[in-house]
Amino acid sequence: MNSATGILKPKAERPDRARAIDTVRAGLARRYARERRFRFFGLLAVVASFVFVGLLFISIIATGYQAIWQTRIRLMVNLDPEVIDPEGKRDPAALSAADYGGLVKGALFEMFPEVTARADKRVLTDLVSSGAAFEVRQRVIEDPKLIGTQQAVWVTANDTVDMLM
Repeated sequence: MNSATGILKPKAERPDRARAIDTVRAGLARRYARERRFRFFGLLAVVASFVFVGLLFISIIATGYQAIWQTRIRLMVNLDPEVIDPEGKRDPAALSAADYGGLVKGALFEMFPEVTARADKRVLTDLVSSGAAFEVRQRVIEDPKLIGTQQAVWVTANDTVDMLM
């Protein structure tokens, strides 16, 4: 605006406005460059995070895949008919109620006859899991013809043995 006449000058005649647009245009290139760098570093951060998460999963799988398997111990179990079915009726209730834990312990004691002390026998029986008797029981219930034979039975090892292996 001309102070003497009070009339506005056309846009082309206003040098202060032209300088402002030039300044904005000059800063716009820098702003776009900063935006490109910001996007690049953001994308780099996302990619790096995926890489680290992938490495974390690889590490977990590499160190923990062995937890999928169970350690098993082969025992020669004597399926004594006097212990399992003393009446010889092959009644499922009688077969279920037999002392399979005693059969498993007997198999362990036969395997290691040099173990005689009570504390050592306790340690020996702790090598197999508490479910070993149920595994032998299940096998006998599925096939009662096994009664009176000696069978090689793979039973689950105790969790301490499993972790050691």
